[in-house]
Amino acid sequence: MSIKYVFDEILKLIKFFRPSFAGKLITAGVLLFLGVWGYNGNVIFEHVGDINHLKLDFSTSEIPEIISYLVTFFAFAMILAGCFIGGFDWIATHRRNTRLKNIVIELRGLDGSVNTPLQDKIAVAYPGQVEEVLIDIRSHVSAQTKPELERALEKVNNARSRVETAIAGKAREDIVIHAGMIAPVPFQFLLGAILDDEFIPNIWEYERFRKEWQPLDNNDATLQIVDNLDQVKLGKASEVVLALSATYQISDEPLANTWSKLKIIRITVPDATPSTIWTENDQILIVEAFVDVMAKLHNRGIKRVHLALAASPSISLRLGSHYDQRNFPEIAVYQYNPNQKRYTWGVHLPIDEHHSSKVGKLVNI
Repeated sequence: MSIKYVFDEILKLIKFFRPSFAGKLITAGVLLFLGVWGYNGNVIFEHVGDINHLKLDFSTSEIPEIISYLVTFFAFAMILAGCFIGGFDWIATHRRNTRLKNIVIELRGLDGSVNTPLQDKIAVAYPGQVEEVLIDIRSHVSAQTKPELERALEKVNNARSRVETAIAGKAREDIVIHAGMIAPVPFQFLLGAILDDEFIPNIWEYERFRKEWQPLDNNDATLQIVDNLDQVKLGKASEVVLALSATYQISDEPLANTWSKLKIIRITVPDATPSTIWTENDQILIVEAFVDVMAKLHNRGIKRVHLALAASPSISLRLGSHYDQRNFPEIAVYQYNPNQKRYTWGVHLPIDEHHSSKVGKLVNI
């Protein structure tokens, strides 16, 4: 056992006790003890023969000796009570933490993706065991060929079964799921759809300037979100394009180059940039706008939606997790190719007969 390990454990104990009731009780006892002895106590060194004695005594000039001893007794009682309470709390917390399991889902899908694993951040920030579910599709995506994209798609489609294996045998209250990703948009959305509401994760974003994983904050929502659904005459259309601009504005050119004959529905966050939507409540507003438009399109007879999405990974994942096969049209999510100024491939989530499967299928345009 190393000295560093011992000091780390002592620091953990100090951090555990300090904000707790037990820690406050111990602190009060120590302060009470130091107060009475500092005000009315004497420390005397006596030399008797060859033996030195340390003698603690009270002066009777200010406070009666019996009062001083009673206060000292209560101070020690508070310290001992705090130690016992804190000890029992620490044992209970330690046992609970040994049961806790953090499942860390990380999707890596772009060349040059961060090599700082999300699981390292979780291991520091959260108690309990950490198990990584790494979905590394970088080599497949970089090839940009249909066979390689199919292999990448297969890995993402298998994410749910891997998470189910990781949590097998654990009580649901002992499981915390985390997710973070840097990958093509269709795979981000698909992963959210696969995880669904059953495996709602703590969503993490990679902050490129600080070069570290960050959780979303809980500040109040401030976004303004607009859509043009009521201005578009759908007629007898069965398919539409939905352009959702959350982190930058999707221009008309790539949409026209890809879907020249389809109606364009827009959901827009005016003046949004990639660095502005770090608030969970803002993201919830975007999800609500998406859900509202998808439900209205379904009610108006639309059978299929082609989604062009400009959003951060956390928003894409959250949108996917709220995709409702029972009440929404079929959806396909596409990847933009800046060299061709059009969307070249995507992932389609077909609706099966029983609305029970969320398995993506590759779409080439």
